[in-house]
Amino acid sequence: AKDAVDQVAEAHGFVRPSWYTDFQGHARAVGTITALERALAAAGFTEADVVEGPVDVGISRPQDLVRYRLGMPHLNAFAASLSGPDRAAFVAEAVAAVSELGTRFAPEVLEAVAAP
Repeated sequence: AKDAVDQVAEAHGFVRPSWYTDFQGHARAVGTITALERALAAAGFTEADVVEGPVDVGISRPQDLVRYRLGMPHLNAFAASLSGPDRAAFVAEAVAAVSELGTRFAPEVLEAVAAP
């Protein structure tokens, strides 16, 4: 669903800011249980329990998911920069794209509990 919104944004002229691309690269660097365990060990944590699983964030309506996504820093300024009619078209297309997926938003997350 996140990718669907981002793809619609790109079709409306959105260009991913360099800081966002850099952030995504860093996030992928610790995007697995093993990688996060290594990062925690490198940071000096001697005990760590890392689990991965979906988190149902309670967003089920496509409109709410699009609204949530447009609150993210990389899309917020872009959406605000669009004229009223262009923003409305963008949002409508994003809602339609998410609706086509027919899935509930439950992103996979890593959860770490660590001690020094």
